[in-house]
Amino acid sequence: MTNDAVQKFLGEIRSAMPDEASNSSPAIESAIKTISEIGYGSFLDGLWDGLFNPNTNSQVAGQAVEPICDVIPSKSSPKAACHPLLLAFSKGDKGRLGFDAIQNKLRSHLAKCRGVTKLVICFTDCWDSPKFQDNHYEGLLTLKKVDGVNFMFVLVGVPDSVLAVCPIKF
Repeated sequence: MTNDAVQKFLGEIRSAMPDEASNSSPAIESAIKTISEIGYGSFLDGLWDGLFNPNTNSQVAGQAVEPICDVIPSKSSPKAACHPLLLAFSKGDKGRLGFDAIQNKLRSHLAKCRGVTKLVICFTDCWDSPKFQDNHYEGLLTLKKVDGVNFMFVLVGVPDSVLAVCPIKF
């Protein structure tokens, strides 16, 4: 993605962001810029290996700051933490990083952090609309209505540094 495309995409995300999650912009920006530079596959490898953490200060490379978001999956995100923003990343549709597995972790996290998490951004490189509607949509819609959680799904394109917001009506 070009710098202009990244900025336009970040603008889309910021416009959907509730006030409670507005201080989380650096984490979102860091994730999107890293994906656009190195690709989603390399980003996920770094995330899983603990080499990348959206909670690091992008101004001073690698300097840890107070966490501003929760991340699934993550070895470096505190398990007991609850923040207004949750970033979730899935790869494929099967396995520990598969879409369904990450959605299950996401729902568990939201149950634990009820009333705190206000925005969930799910990145995925695998999308099946009928399966999403059958297995996940109603549960997420209920969380939106009952707890006020906003959801955004980001699709990874080809090459894997291209991102687009998936149109889902909640």
